[in-house]
Amino acid sequence: MNNQKIYIILCIILFLHITQSFSQDSVYCKGTKFFYNIDDALKNPAKVKCIGINDYDFNLFFQNIKKFDSLVFLMISLDSLTYIPDKIKELKNLEYLMLSIVRFDNSFTSLHELKNLRKIHLTIYKGKSIPKSFLELKNLEILYIDAPNIKNIEINFEGLNSLKALNIYAYKLKNINFFNTQYAKLKRLSLTGVKIKHLPSEITTIASLQSLECFYLRKLNSKIFNDIPHGELSNLKHIGMSFCNLKNIPFELLNLNKNITLLNLTGNDIELIPQDLIEFNNIDSLILRRSKIKFIQEGIFNHLPNLRVIHLEENQLKSIPVNDFKHIDEVHLYYNDFDEKYKEELRTILKDSKIYFTPPDIILHR
Repeated sequence: MNNQKIYIILCIILFLHITQSFSQDSVYCKGTKFFYNIDDALKNPAKVKCIGINDYDFNLFFQNIKKFDSLVFLMISLDSLTYIPDKIKELKNLEYLMLSIVRFDNSFTSLHELKNLRKIHLTIYKGKSIPKSFLELKNLEILYIDAPNIKNIEINFEGLNSLKALNIYAYKLKNINFFNTQYAKLKRLSLTGVKIKHLPSEITTIASLQSLECFYLRKLNSKIFNDIPHGELSNLKHIGMSFCNLKNIPFELLNLNKNITLLNLTGNDIELIPQDLIEFNNIDSLILRRSKIKFIQEGIFNHLPNLRVIHLEENQLKSIPVNDFKHIDEVHLYYNDFDEKYKEELRTILKDSKIYFTPPDIILHR
């Protein structure tokens, strides 16, 4: 696959992350109007809780920033400006900052004065570094970093000791390092970048980690998990390695935690589901969509008694060992090679399961 196609797919992933993040922002703006026009907002600024500004509104907003003392959610989208005034510290009630900027020409040192700030979604289009002020926020709980041109990132958990979720999207990222993980309270970690070869070794010391997702880490070798002490991450239940160029199911992941409940291997080159899959004996959700699976051996899923949801869509299946699926509550099989007669047979045999041959309107993944 050429670099242009990879970039397009990564842009789609980024769009989906932003869309998901923005859909969650309704929590901050529930029951109140979201203002996109600064003139409208200035009619009654004391009651404005959510606002979005751009280059055109920028100066007027910061000239009147003290009037927006109830603001909870601020979205700033800048195409040409490359700085944020220190006046932002006046927003004492701000909880969520979504900021898109070309690069930073100032250090943005006043950010630490926003004591109620809990979530940041930072997009840096062309910049090659992240201001340290974003990585020294002791009250911050959720941090999204979308920075296509950054090659190195260092996360010091002493400065982010309340962080629960970290999502890094960086097309050119080669190295990511964690420091002072003894302070970490991180529960969810998501990494997207085609050039990453190694996960930070310190990841094994983050005992609070519950979910690890890797997207498009095509140079990542799953055997890096071989040297991890068994059961080190006892809270880790959800693991994803999507579009990571895997040829086989990475059993090395069991070194992280033998009690994995969700395994997402979307978009890999897996052709065969091996009998050894039964080693994931606590799994309840298995996602193998967009692989190259043509055949499923009989008896494999019967040895996974906790399996309740399986995604096998966009493979090359013409049939399945139907008795293996009777205990599974939700089965996704669309975009395979089943004929209509066989689909009807499966609907009859698996009448107690939700079986999908076309995508449901909404699919929620944990």
